[in-house]
Amino acid sequence: MRDQATELRNLVFQATRTRAATLGPSPRILLVAGGKGGVGATTISVNLGIALSDLGQRVVLIDADLRSSDVATLCGLSEGVTIADVMKSQKNIHEALQPGPAGMLIVPGCWASSQQAGFTEQEQSRLISQCLALGRHADIVLVDAGCGASEMLRHFWPHADEAILITTTEPVSVMDAYATVKAIANSTDHKIRIRSVVNKTVTSAEHQDIHRRLDHSCQRFLGVHLEQLGHVPTDGSLQDSNRFGDPLEHSQIPGAVSRAVEQLATQLIRTAAKPSRAAA
Repeated sequence: MRDQATELRNLVFQATRTRAATLGPSPRILLVAGGKGGVGATTISVNLGIALSDLGQRVVLIDADLRSSDVATLCGLSEGVTIADVMKSQKNIHEALQPGPAGMLIVPGCWASSQQAGFTEQEQSRLISQCLALGRHADIVLVDAGCGASEMLRHFWPHADEAILITTTEPVSVMDAYATVKAIANSTDHKIRIRSVVNKTVTSAEHQDIHRRLDHSCQRFLGVHLEQLGHVPTDGSLQDSNRFGDPLEHSQIPGAVSRAVEQLATQLIRTAAKPSRAAA
């Protein structure tokens, strides 16, 4: 009886997803990823989502970083229903949504221990299908895909409109960002718009040089062009925001970091043309 009930529930969820997918266009899917841990990808994801919401966009932020699921903590939310429940068909994505700062909605992530085998391709596809069906409720689905060429990043890539690649000024971070693009480029033929953000910059010319070198390497060796989205300068308020679990924009901390994130959001809205996406 238990197996029959599980099968019936799965069929109901599948039917719900199929109906939702026919109700309207899919939202704009933006992936945020870093080449290595510690570059600020999650902090930028959260505050970029808040800035986009403040500019009138309906935003859903998905914490898909299985190595460090910190979005809920950073936003002061309880984990509750997570992406794991969605992937396992225990809940649908609407049941996982939690109200976050500035009116955006958040799907909390889950920590995958090193002992876990990870989620199957079917389970990850289930999450992606439900994200694509959020068009009636969201203009933008922002996906914090973690650092490196993770499984989640690889699976979301063919269904995304753009990828935002986060690096810092450190040489190792730049090399890891290149390695991430290389791993993805070698694993899929699907091309999407990739834009770089250089975090923790000190001088105004610094991010220009890093982007130029990173784009040059990607074009020369991978045939991939990186557009420059912008940069975020070093600011102590960013570290304070992380320490106390308070999103930078939501806490109204003034400074260059806040203005930089607002500029990133404005640029994303100005260039919202959606290239053709592979069929889900």
